[in-house]
Amino acid sequence: MESESQTRFFELVTLYPAIACFWDREARECRMTSADLNGMSHGEKVMANFFMAIWFHKNRDFSLIEAAMVLDEPHRKVIAAWLRDPFWA
Repeated sequence: MESESQTRFFELVTLYPAIACFWDREARECRMTSADLNGMSHGEKVMANFFMAIWFHKNRDFSLIEAAMVLDEPHRKVIAAWLRDPFWA
């Protein structure tokens, strides 16, 4: 059964179809590899790393400073909202 945090995660990641496709909601798995990041724009990579940090409960390659420099305001707001009310998938 999906937890409330997982539901919140999937609702958020679904806003990013190019990233969401790497998550299997039924199996509750992330199938993204570093090779998958190669075809993404810089901003998509930043957001993908943000979602992986939430999913795996640890920071691998996500940089808050890089996010602030690269992302536009709507994307920064997604991260800021998560920082105000964090959850873990």
